[in-house]
Amino acid sequence: MLPCPWIEMPDGSMMPGPHSTTSLGSRNGQTRSSNYVLKAGNDLGLIDTGMQPWGLPELIGQIDKLGGRLNWIILTHFHFDHIGNAAALAQRYRCPVMAHPLDLPAIEDPLIMADGKWVFPDSPTTLEEVARELGGEKKEEMTREVLKKYFHFPVKIDRAIAERDEIPLGPWKLKILETPGHSPGSLSIYNPASRSLYIGDLDYIMNPSNPWPISNAKDLISSVARVSAMEVEYLGIGHYNGIAPKWAVAEYLDDMRYRIQATEQRIANCLKRLGRASVTQLAEEVFPIIPRYGYSPLHKSAVQCFLHKLVDEGKARKVNEGGMIVWESTSS
Repeated sequence: MLPCPWIEMPDGSMMPGPHSTTSLGSRNGQTRSSNYVLKAGNDLGLIDTGMQPWGLPELIGQIDKLGGRLNWIILTHFHFDHIGNAAALAQRYRCPVMAHPLDLPAIEDPLIMADGKWVFPDSPTTLEEVARELGGEKKEEMTREVLKKYFHFPVKIDRAIAERDEIPLGPWKLKILETPGHSPGSLSIYNPASRSLYIGDLDYIMNPSNPWPISNAKDLISSVARVSAMEVEYLGIGHYNGIAPKWAVAEYLDDMRYRIQATEQRIANCLKRLGRASVTQLAEEVFPIIPRYGYSPLHKSAVQCFLHKLVDEGKARKVNEGGMIVWESTSS
């Protein structure tokens, strides 16, 4: 058996990463991704790298202990608790780092998020407009001061990967799946040989957890439906232990689908009952008790994302009242 903190899994070994219950805790090492070291003979691959510097010695120790060669690092999405050790590991083991092209800009230069130069230029909104939709609350993680302090960059992405790409590892050919929703370029990685699927933060309890259009409720629902229809016997998730066997994976994914559907329905019902409401008002109605790990303002981001989905479907509309953004139900 492998010593703690490493746990055996079908494709190799994994180190569970915790998630804080507060924003401050997340930025001070209490949130870091789970790390998955895949081993096929003498070939190793790493999915997600945690938050620098926490976990780096353990990652190096495990990779060195397993021997062989680290062939690549795949980042499931751009968040600092998943990419933090990528640059140090890539330099040590001289291996390429891969990520989806839509998340690549924020990985290589996170400061563009504070300037609204990533995602927003290609969408009908601005960072200031998103802040107004959230009740004037600019997400703290999107300020230059926080980005500089907690994102460890530059992280050079050597290869952009996307749907239909296959990543070799020994005899395996891992399939890359685009599963956006948590972020524009969120990836899942599937190993048909073991029926193992690694989904990053697709399962996060307060999804979508970033403001629209970084997170997207419609995309999230489609991505969850997609992975739920797959034959999966081991599910590698973004935080804590992986899920197995097959029946437990199916139960976990069913619960994830239910939570997302129930959240959207609660938002639609509350808006219809109130007639008109701000994101803050709806968040208080929908989440009178904020779920563990869903600390403010993540619950407001979730509400805002689902409201945009309702607007796209003609079930709600956005109204600017003297600079204050409110939302109206159009359902009879």
